[in-house]
Amino acid sequence: MPLLNWDPTDVIECLEVLPDEEEYGIRYGFTCTADGLRLQMDVWPLESMVAISVKREGLTESGVTFWLYVRGRVRQVKDKSGSELRFENVLPLPLGSFYDPYTLDQLGRFEYQATFRLSVKPHIRIELI
Repeated sequence: MPLLNWDPTDVIECLEVLPDEEEYGIRYGFTCTADGLRLQMDVWPLESMVAISVKREGLTESGVTFWLYVRGRVRQVKDKSGSELRFENVLPLPLGSFYDPYTLDQLGRFEYQATFRLSVKPHIRIELI
């Protein structure tokens, strides 16, 4: 299983928040808010997995959660309109399934690929292309 190809400083710069980090870099948790929405992004670099949840402030239930197996890289892209994170060559997973229905080893063999884009300024914006 390859490690996630990312630079945490790109995420810190784009989301403008410091992560909560578990020991040994097992998980990084990033939380930010914009326009009454709360974005929670958890990164497991040892598994190349990312979970992104967006919900209304003050609610306990997530509005939506995306699980991504990142086979490419995570990078920050800047242009005159702002900054975004691009998760390249991702495999979106069924909701609530960190390992099911496929093992992580099997996930690397899927031919399907997509790019997931995330920005938070001036608004939280998510795109799967």
